[in-house]
Amino acid sequence: MFCTNCGKELKEEWKICPNCGELVDPSEKVNKGNVNASEELELEVENENLKTREDITNEKAEAKHSFQQSDSTESEREDFTVGKTKITGRFLLKVFALIAIVCFFCPLYMVSCAEQEVISVSGLDLVRGFSVMGEETDGNLVWIYLLLLPVVSLCAAFINRTKIKENEKWETLKANSYINAICSGAVILIVWFLTTTIADNSKGTALEITLLWALKIFVCVNIASLIIGIYLAYLAEQKKKKNVSRQKELVKTIGKAIGGSILCFVVALLPFGKDFSPSTNSDDYVEDYTVVEDEKDAEAEKDAEAEKDAEAVKDYSEIDLEDVFGDNKAEEKLKKIGFEGDDELEEYTLLDGDVYVSCTEGRADTIKLTGTGDNMPSIHGVKIGMNIEEAESLLKDTYTPIGKMDDQTAYHNEKSGFDIVLDVEDVNIIEITAMQLSKEELQEYVEETYIFPDSDKRYLSEDEVRSVDVDKMLLGRNEIFARHGRMFNDAGIAEYFKSQSWYNGTIPAEQFDSDSTLNDFEKKNVELIKKVENEVSGTSNTSEPFIGMNGTYQCGSSPESGLINVYVIDEQNINIAIGTHAQQGILGGTGGGMAGTITSSNTAVVDWGRCIFTLTWSEIGKFEITIEGSSGISEIDTITNGVDYVNSSYYHTS
Repeated sequence: MFCTNCGKELKEEWKICPNCGELVDPSEKVNKGNVNASEELELEVENENLKTREDITNEKAEAKHSFQQSDSTESEREDFTVGKTKITGRFLLKVFALIAIVCFFCPLYMVSCAEQEVISVSGLDLVRGFSVMGEETDGNLVWIYLLLLPVVSLCAAFINRTKIKENEKWETLKANSYINAICSGAVILIVWFLTTTIADNSKGTALEITLLWALKIFVCVNIASLIIGIYLAYLAEQKKKKNVSRQKELVKTIGKAIGGSILCFVVALLPFGKDFSPSTNSDDYVEDYTVVEDEKDAEAEKDAEAEKDAEAVKDYSEIDLEDVFGDNKAEEKLKKIGFEGDDELEEYTLLDGDVYVSCTEGRADTIKLTGTGDNMPSIHGVKIGMNIEEAESLLKDTYTPIGKMDDQTAYHNEKSGFDIVLDVEDVNIIEITAMQLSKEELQEYVEETYIFPDSDKRYLSEDEVRSVDVDKMLLGRNEIFARHGRMFNDAGIAEYFKSQSWYNGTIPAEQFDSDSTLNDFEKKNVELIKKVENEVSGTSNTSEPFIGMNGTYQCGSSPESGLINVYVIDEQNINIAIGTHAQQGILGGTGGGMAGTITSSNTAVVDWGRCIFTLTWSEIGKFEITIEGSSGISEIDTITNGVDYVNSSYYHTS
């Protein structure tokens, strides 16, 4: 059935056309007295007809939507829930904005040049300007947007919706969410554009821009803020516009956020033209730096090739630079060899500085050899890399050792006045220094260094010894032992010799063998100095020299026979170690032994705590040992109870 007035299709039960309002049946007459009733009927039918199938469907959908969203759901849709803890999207926006603000003040970029770090700059440095490689660079206000936009986003997230009227809450949420999304999106675009511009400026040059972690975190939190802002804006749009496709609304929301971000990005860059580089002079600098470095590299390569060619041709291994010492025409000789240098300073070098010679008034007075290579010259046949023993065998014919200090050994040639110092690492020579001292300089050096300078070369006179203070006599006597590397247990004596440049203590006192080490001059001088020392100190009538000797003493040759090692430390102290042939050092070990005291010229006492050992020498290589108490070890008690011992080396026994 169709309306006779407008032609619209009608239902059978309809009495009035809902489209034009005409009666479905024109023949039906309505009395004027029933006008009001007719009007009421028309309204009732019209309201009834408006409930079309589409309206009913929408009402069902709305009812279902309302069921899913209770009054509390309105706030929950804005939330991200982790377990029982709710973290609202607005709270995350606040956190991310704060992180972005902090990152702005951290180093965002690292500028490197020729693979060397030059400077790290923050967002504030890029705004204010900074100094790089001694060149002042202007700041750029574009970078301030990286601080201002997160600040705006933070302020928007802090607006309290609980204090806003009920009908304005969702509008406020929508506005705030769009602000958050647009600010974050604009920041991402600005960072991308500026970073790309800077990278392009440095591409292919020695200058390199590296993004630091602060900038990467900065970008990440802004991406997260953009996503959360779009999500909250979408929720607000859904609330205000019911019965709208969610997919379409989401697309619209994303479009608005991205469009706003692009607009904000363009507005931010428009006032600043094309100047987006962190350094206004970076292009010029990079170009200049590259040219200079290329020139330097080319020049260095050229010099290296020239030096390589020269060294390949010339071999200086047959040259002994000792020949230039004492020659008035040393400079001429050096130049003929191939040395280069400054005539005014009188300093000359060879092999790229590995060989150095200094002259005074034309005479060479200092030579230093360093570096490595088979083409290096020598000094008195000694070369770099040579074993120290081989070097000493070459020097001993004309050079005398005059001292050791750390890894250095010094030698002196009395005839020429030359001194040679060898620096040794492990057992090989790594540096050679030769100097020429005058006789006066050498004598002054020796006198300042030694108390009795030549006590190892001649017999001292009693007057010479008496001319020295008694305290120095003790040191002068021990000086003879110290020359051979003997170490000292007395703290004062040990400290004194450690302060001497020539001293190199290597042999423990208990292991030092005076008889085999000292020469005749030294032995007699030790006796003389000790004699005068006792007389001056008033001890000559009360003490006599101890007759016992160092070494290993034994009472037999069987495995269970006793074996005693004796270490005479000085005139008052002695150490012993007691054991058997089968097991040495049962008491006292195999090192320093047990400490004892020399009580007379032929007696020593060792108090071990549980027992006391007494050693009485009848002659230099023979003593009797007795024990008072018990050591607690039956073998020790047996071999120390009134047993005679002899020094195996002294009596040539085994």
